[in-house]
Amino acid sequence: LLEIHCTLVTTGKHMVFAHGGDGQSGAYTLYLQRSNNPAGPIPIPYGVSLPGTISPAPEMDVYRITTTVSAGDTLFTHVLVTSSSLDPYIRIYQQDGDLVCEDSTIFTNLDLECTVNLTGIYSVFVFGGDNQTGSYRVCVNNNDTFCGFREYMPQLSR
Repeated sequence: LLEIHCTLVTTGKHMVFAHGGDGQSGAYTLYLQRSNNPAGPIPIPYGVSLPGTISPAPEMDVYRITTTVSAGDTLFTHVLVTSSSLDPYIRIYQQDGDLVCEDSTIFTNLDLECTVNLTGIYSVFVFGGDNQTGSYRVCVNNNDTFCGFREYMPQLSR
């Protein structure tokens, strides 16, 4: 897995070249996404648990929080892997594309608590590490409420 972050300083067409070194050949997947004004975000209101699937890797699912977040608010983002061996990653970006918070785990449950400094629209990126694919549920809240994952984790309802 190779990840490159860059800021495009001019408008217009840009090219991306991918190649193997030292005579290497084989299949690869290329995934492009911008952190400011991401393409095709899924609206996610506070407290609603949504299903997601990462396939093919290295796809990133992008969610746009439907409520304007105020400076000083704390976002609680929860990801629960529901199938596969997906190691979940979460990134939260503010509307100008700057990364605010991120976290990952090798376990099936990831919780990220993130206090924001600017009022605005925020995006949540969910993806897996090392070419992993799989299904999950995601929830964002402005308080530390459980987000309704109980039906997906029967051991919690005892």
